[in-house]
Amino acid sequence: MADPPETLRLEAGTADLRRRVLRRAGGEVKLTTKEAALLGYLASRPGEDVAREDLLRDVWGYQGRILTRAVDTALQRLRAKVEVVPAEPRHLLTVTGLGYRFEPLDPAPAPPPHSLPAPPGGPEDRFVGRRVELERLEGLLAEARLLTLVGPAGVGKTRLARRVTSTIAPRLAVPAVWVEVASARDAGQARRAVAEALGSPLQGVRPDADPDAVLGAALALRGPILLVLDNLEQVVEAAASMVGRWLAAAPHLRVVATSREALRLGDEVVVEVEPLGADEAIELFTARARAVRPGFAASGADADALRPIVQRLDGLPLAIELAAARAGLLGPRAILDRLADRFRLLVTSRRDVDERRRTLRGALDWSWDLLTEAERRALAACSVFRGGFDVDAAEAVLDDVESLELLDSLRQKSLLRSTSVAGRGEPRLDLLESIREYAHGRLDPEERGGVEARHTAWYLGRAEELIAALEGPDPFEAGRGLRLEVENLEAVRDRCTPSAPIPAARAALGLHAALRGRSLPSTTEANLAGIDAGALPPALRLRLLLARGEALHDSGRPGDAGRLAAQVGAEAEAANLPELGLRALVARGHAARVQGRLDDALEAFDGAATVAEGLGSGLAASPRTGAALVRLLQMRLDEAEESARRATGEARRARRATDHLDATRILGRILARQSRHEEADEALRDALEQAERLGDRRRIALVLQHIGMMQGAAPPAIRARLPDAGRRSLAVAMEVGNPRLVAQALRDLAVDALDEGRAAEAYESLLEVRSIASNTGDHLLLGRAHGDLGVALMLRDRPGEAVAELEQGVELCTASEDRTYAVMTRANLAIAHHLAGDLEASGAAFSALGEAVARLGHEELAAHVAAFELLLARERGEDGVAARLRALRPRLTGPVGSTLLEVVEAAVQGRAPGPDAASTTEIALARRVARRALRS
Repeated sequence: MADPPETLRLEAGTADLRRRVLRRAGGEVKLTTKEAALLGYLASRPGEDVAREDLLRDVWGYQGRILTRAVDTALQRLRAKVEVVPAEPRHLLTVTGLGYRFEPLDPAPAPPPHSLPAPPGGPEDRFVGRRVELERLEGLLAEARLLTLVGPAGVGKTRLARRVTSTIAPRLAVPAVWVEVASARDAGQARRAVAEALGSPLQGVRPDADPDAVLGAALALRGPILLVLDNLEQVVEAAASMVGRWLAAAPHLRVVATSREALRLGDEVVVEVEPLGADEAIELFTARARAVRPGFAASGADADALRPIVQRLDGLPLAIELAAARAGLLGPRAILDRLADRFRLLVTSRRDVDERRRTLRGALDWSWDLLTEAERRALAACSVFRGGFDVDAAEAVLDDVESLELLDSLRQKSLLRSTSVAGRGEPRLDLLESIREYAHGRLDPEERGGVEARHTAWYLGRAEELIAALEGPDPFEAGRGLRLEVENLEAVRDRCTPSAPIPAARAALGLHAALRGRSLPSTTEANLAGIDAGALPPALRLRLLLARGEALHDSGRPGDAGRLAAQVGAEAEAANLPELGLRALVARGHAARVQGRLDDALEAFDGAATVAEGLGSGLAASPRTGAALVRLLQMRLDEAEESARRATGEARRARRATDHLDATRILGRILARQSRHEEADEALRDALEQAERLGDRRRIALVLQHIGMMQGAAPPAIRARLPDAGRRSLAVAMEVGNPRLVAQALRDLAVDALDEGRAAEAYESLLEVRSIASNTGDHLLLGRAHGDLGVALMLRDRPGEAVAELEQGVELCTASEDRTYAVMTRANLAIAHHLAGDLEASGAAFSALGEAVARLGHEELAAHVAAFELLLARERGEDGVAARLRALRPRLTGPVGSTLLEVVEAAVQGRAPGPDAASTTEIALARRVARRALRS
């Protein structure tokens, strides 16, 4: 890394980093010490992606991992001072998921090389982006003699080649000769174009002379030379022979060609020119928009539209330039709205642009006209795919004996793209959206029905095959396969709804299996709700209803999920579909457990296990795991352990990997609750290893959550083995993109923070949990978030505000039938009233709790509620407090119960409860209540 510069030339002016000012038109702008240091640090690493962690360490001086938005906040302030348009930065660019990058001003352009025509237009045509590609090309040109830039129409091959001649060729001390070959229709015309660029060496030669030998000799006489051949695709076969002979005749010749396909010569280096990344594409749009509307600067909804515009246009420079040309008449939002008819929108009236580049359709017509009839039919058929597709799917849809050869030819002509998928041996194919839309318009109406029918049949069969594999030994591979086909399944669902409900339902079930836990529950619910279940045969109808129940459960509506599961169970019994009845029983068990109806949940899970034993295939493992979790919640720990161990054994024997993983992680939780920390640690680490082996990141996050929960009571040696499990869980959840998992991880960290006395930090995290729950429609999590916020506010000595949060929590938990949390939140509401000084409201709340606590059958919770009620009685001066304390004493057991008893006893005897040493949230609240009782 170079030393930070003292002065820095920027688009807005000159930054004097020593004096910490930016000199710009209209005066000077002051920079803070930190802003100058930050700008200098980034400028010392031009074009380099710099991580936030590096900035925190080297600019802020922080050590270790710090959770802070200091870097992002400082960058926003700095952009407001040094960028011409802060919302569209020219220098301080965001690197998504990593940090930031400083882009310096382009150096002054070098004079055009010999015979190179000037690019069209004026300053608005300045070259944008491609820094990485240019660095790579410079390295390749230092060694390679033939370099071919290939890519689809409009990707920017010509502009990149011009940049090579204007910047790279001079640095290599090689004169460049530019030859436009687009108008050539045969080998003779291509040779004449080269001859004219070289000063017409073919004039006056004998009629029987070999023109390639003559041109080769002329090139050899030039010594070192860079010959740029632009747009070779229409004469590519002839060009290959010519270029090969010229290279052999002229040892100092280098050739750069642009084409839709490679020349396929032995020494050729092929460089695939990719579309622009989002940031560079936005920069290009802005630069071209300013050419037609000086001072163009998008803001608000218009600024938000820029990224979707360039994404919809696949990052194709030609399409982006044509869209930006409309900025003189339309704003970005309006341009985005009109992209549904992109071929009418993307037109330019500029006279200095050749015909092929005046419209996007014209550029694609050029490629289409160069195809054989069989290639055209194949490309049009491929337009029914959405997203990527594999060769097997393409062969099934094309239904042509030469499908493989046609696909390979389209790929070599840059009309199909081949992409690698991590962990998969075979590549995937796809089309840029503009090419797909163009090709779809070329699909013969008489052939469309057959093509779409084959596409539907292939993907429905593939989805059901993968759904079945989710319950086998490699569920991760099956899940990943399903997720790869989401866009194609969406195409099938959209095509078949509502006219063909059966294939629409099958596609919707595939989407549910692919997206559950990875998208908003409301999204998966809406996907399933659009299907008319009444038009389906019984088995498919019940599968659809079960999936709807899962979506309801995921969205925090376990009551509705449970009622739907009961309906499915009754219909499955009537239709003699026992496996679907089994799934309905398990769903009822999960709904009842979440609602706090533990006896009902246990009855459902045990009943499901009995049914599963009769069906075989290891189906009992899942309900036994559910039963083990319920028994854990009921503190029937020996029975819980037995259920979990039976589940792990059955899942292992049946090779049901996901069931085995779930049973192992629940076993770990049970062992931790028994304070068998070494065994718990071993089980949870085993579960973590299984999840990592399967690549199931959702379950990795869950297991890390369990480990974090266990560590609160674990010995230091065990805590040291994975000390940051909670934060790792949050990081993985964020990578997975599961909002509910993120919220749960944040909530767990907030609970830890409350226990450790960091109420302010917990409060901020819980606000985010509440926001996520509200945005996702998760009523269950939202009710719990309100309740947790109430506790945080009490610990921040703001009981009045806590009452409002807790009242909302009670209302939401009751509506969601979240019985356990409804009782806990009511208890906390009574405590908040007490701390706020409203003893009457507190007493009424405690009185109303009695029956609800008794119905739960949660003895530990009931004893703790009684302890807080006794503190209220002490403050109110009620009779019989000592006798009530004696009756309560044997009920307060365990580490938390024993400490709670000490606090209550001290208060009853008129002694101070002691300092707020590290303890649970419950004890911290009890000490606050006890001190208030003593003061009164």
